[in-house]
Amino acid sequence: SWDGWTVTKVSKESGQLQAVALGGAEMASFGGVRYFELIVEKATKNQPDGIAVGVTTVPPEEILEPTQTSDELDPSWMVGFDGATWDGQTLSWGGCD
Repeated sequence: SWDGWTVTKVSKESGQLQAVALGGAEMASFGGVRYFELIVEKATKNQPDGIAVGVTTVPPEEILEPTQTSDELDPSWMVGFDGATWDGQTLSWGGCD
């Protein structure tokens, strides 16, 4: 978006699920804990997988090529998808409680 705060995925191909959006700002700190907020304003219905959100320690200027999927960012930690977690340090998938 014009202000750099909104991401919109536009896909005309049926079944095309992959999209990766990266922010260039450091996460906010509150009481010594880092966090970020995400607001989903609209979602596509009847998709097999859901959104995944996460973090990486790689600075934006060091990501030279876009990735097809978010687990290709090395390292990255994510939660979501279809009830899964991704641990980029151990390169392993897990489940959400």
